[in-house]
Amino acid sequence: MAANPQYKSFQRESDDSDTSATSDTPLNAEEEYDYYEILNVSRDASEEEIKKAHRRMALRYHPDKPTGDADKFRQIQHAYEVLMNPTRRKLYDQYGEAGLKMYDGYGNHPLGNLAAENLSLWVCLLLLPVLLLLLFFILVVVNVDYAKGWSWPAIWTPLWVINFIVVLLSLSVTVLAFSAASEDSAEISKPSVVSFFFSVILTLIWQILLSIKLNGHSMAWGYVWLPMFLVSLLSFCRHFFNVRSLDFPMRSKIPVFLFKIRWTVMRLLTMIFIVLKSDGVSSMSWRAVFSPVFAFYGFFVLLSLLLSCCIPKLFGSLGETILTDVLPSIFIVTFIALLSVALDGIRGYSLGVIFVPVFIVMGLVILVLCIFACLLKCMMDSEMPEPVSKRNSQKTPLVDISRRLTYNTEPSSNKD
Repeated sequence: MAANPQYKSFQRESDDSDTSATSDTPLNAEEEYDYYEILNVSRDASEEEIKKAHRRMALRYHPDKPTGDADKFRQIQHAYEVLMNPTRRKLYDQYGEAGLKMYDGYGNHPLGNLAAENLSLWVCLLLLPVLLLLLFFILVVVNVDYAKGWSWPAIWTPLWVINFIVVLLSLSVTVLAFSAASEDSAEISKPSVVSFFFSVILTLIWQILLSIKLNGHSMAWGYVWLPMFLVSLLSFCRHFFNVRSLDFPMRSKIPVFLFKIRWTVMRLLTMIFIVLKSDGVSSMSWRAVFSPVFAFYGFFVLLSLLLSCCIPKLFGSLGETILTDVLPSIFIVTFIALLSVALDGIRGYSLGVIFVPVFIVMGLVILVLCIFACLLKCMMDSEMPEPVSKRNSQKTPLVDISRRLTYNTEPSSNKD
């Protein structure tokens, strides 16, 4: 069988007008621009090269120039904005315009700026404090139950790392609140930020004193707990100024203030009892020392359940109250009860048994974070467009775009 004489050969032709039209205007609405071709730079061009190319192209195609082109100028401006933004450029290089559209679509979402490729980093940052805290509790249990004799400041090493991160974050928030150039500074309560920062510093000082005291120092327990008393005082002041700024009548501000300081009062009473018991001033049992914890948690958990049943629109549904108030309270009260019983010598519980509720809670937190991260990554991966390199590798052109199919009018000399 002879070849079809009408399509005997392909001839290479160049049509400058066709190629220029293709580079300037997409053939259809779904065709994407190549931002690098628009600016006439290579894909590995530096920021300085992109700036020079943008300046040259913008001057050439500015609408006020004789050679100006408004549509081309808009393309140049958009390409420059994308390529000069490191995050958007990286997304464009990997996923094209579809990746930019997905990124912009998540812009108003709390997790909008988290690309799927960076999700693992954020999960590690969330898990790091939890894992360090878990390591600290394990070291405490091993040191006490197995009489290792380790130095308590050394055991505190995981907490020193957490404290360092918290101090840096609180310092950053404080600087942001007092920065005159910050647009959000007006929305941040400066007294609350200052109170939080000093509370973090005082808590760090308390941990330092506690680790030194546990290591055998002879200082009184009152000095050890003094920073935490100051933290409670700051909490009272913060709630007082916040309630005073409310646009409520005075008779309504008093119950609001009392409700807000309820947990501060509980902590203050418990710390006073701990100091009196530890320094030998009082002979009360440890169960009596922790009685404010049992009383406050029991009362406010029952109150939360009652309010959720009576006014669910204002205080949340019963299921939400059980999840956010009842279950955490059960774990906290169980841990405190086991600790007080062991300190009173009623039961010979080891510290490992006492910390079982803590390990359960932290295990659940780690599990929830891992499940959440996996679900979020799967969701973002399903919505993330196919990488540009993979799409391009699947597009095998049947013919070179610079070749044109021509009709051959010469008669065929081939015969069957």
